[in-house]
Amino acid sequence: MLFDIGHDELVGAVGASQVSRLSAADADRYGIHGEARDFLVTVGIPKSDSFYFWVEPFSPERLLSTDELIGQGWQLSVNVDGWLKLGSFPVTLVALAPDGVVHQLSEETQDMLATHSDLSSFVRTVVDVETFLQQYVPPADDDEAFHIRDSAMDAIQARVRSVDPLPFGSEYSEWHSIVDEIKDGSWV
Repeated sequence: MLFDIGHDELVGAVGASQVSRLSAADADRYGIHGEARDFLVTVGIPKSDSFYFWVEPFSPERLLSTDELIGQGWQLSVNVDGWLKLGSFPVTLVALAPDGVVHQLSEETQDMLATHSDLSSFVRTVVDVETFLQQYVPPADDDEAFHIRDSAMDAIQARVRSVDPLPFGSEYSEWHSIVDEIKDGSWV
């Protein structure tokens, strides 16, 4: 994994009730292997008021279908059969490919984009943004408030980008919209 993040840190950031993990048996049924499997079983992914991500006991509805998405007008360049749905950003579905890469599938453009090289990058980014949102107390001065939000989001982007260029590497990554909206004060 690219980032060193453990279950205890994740629980500390979002609370035990907001961490979703898979059993080893369910990870196997979903076809998740290697480091991605170990991460979903031992660390988990965060749920929060800001982001809607989760993993749950095996359910076929949690797996993507290439034929179904193409039938809905999606433009897919790869077979996504069996990719695990992790949840969604405000306007995109987030899914885990068998190779451990996290992708966004945009409802708006009906295409997909690799957004995280692995689950640790995904969780690190979500946790850093969510931690800021939970701890942010807006000052009375609007300019100062913008400066605080702007500096915090720039720091998060720099931290993540220094290890994994994917989350902020494409102008089409939803992370850009999320960060811009936080900077503008829409999320706080």
